[in-house]
Amino acid sequence: MRRTRSLLLAARTLLVALAAALALAALLTARRNDAVADRFYTCPMHAEISAAAPGACPICGMALVRRSPGTSSSTLLEQDAGATAVARRRVFSQPVRAPAWVEDGVVEAILYDDDLASMGADESARFRSGDGISLVRRTPRGPVRWDEATARVAFAAAPGGSALAPGATGWLELEERPRSRLVVPITAVIQSEKGPQVLAVARGGRFSPRAVRLGHVGSGLASVVSGLDEGEEVVVRGAWFLEADRRLAPAAEAR
Repeated sequence: MRRTRSLLLAARTLLVALAAALALAALLTARRNDAVADRFYTCPMHAEISAAAPGACPICGMALVRRSPGTSSSTLLEQDAGATAVARRRVFSQPVRAPAWVEDGVVEAILYDDDLASMGADESARFRSGDGISLVRRTPRGPVRWDEATARVAFAAAPGGSALAPGATGWLELEERPRSRLVVPITAVIQSEKGPQVLAVARGGRFSPRAVRLGHVGSGLASVVSGLDEGEEVVVRGAWFLEADRRLAPAAEAR
């Protein structure tokens, strides 16, 4: 009998402890949900970004928009179609590395246009290959177009530096320093048959297609080398559809 009572008491104690643990878990979950619900501002392009007050998305720089609890990112895109962002300059300090090889006694490197724009006429660099590190300097020869976003640039051995091994391959490393780039959200870029373009906001709120030359593209941003000035507004959501409507409008009116 005593043993039975002991077992019943132990079971009752366990149930009370379990009920208390469940109640505590429910309370913590409710508080966490309340904290999330209070974050009514989010980036339509990056749903993982949310805040309790207006601001800018740390990924793409777009303005956060207010949402109601339960509103999806797709709904926000529909509600805010045609939204714009301002082209801004940002400073990047990460090292610049480019694939390179030795040809005809010089180092040929493939550099993005925005990195090329930030370089000096005779900027120094390091060529790192299996034969070691060689100090090189940009030659007066102009860059040769490689593709839409990169160019082939020549570097010669710096005075007093080691000779370049014929056929060596490796990496060209530019001096590590802050480099400024004009950037827009990647969603502003439209890939057309004539190349990349954006819809710039003209006077009166009209949209004007603008051909642009791009450099680095990544982390939600596109670096603009030419075709756009700092401070200009561009369409960042629904740009492709707005451009399609603009092209189809004359045909529709002619019917």
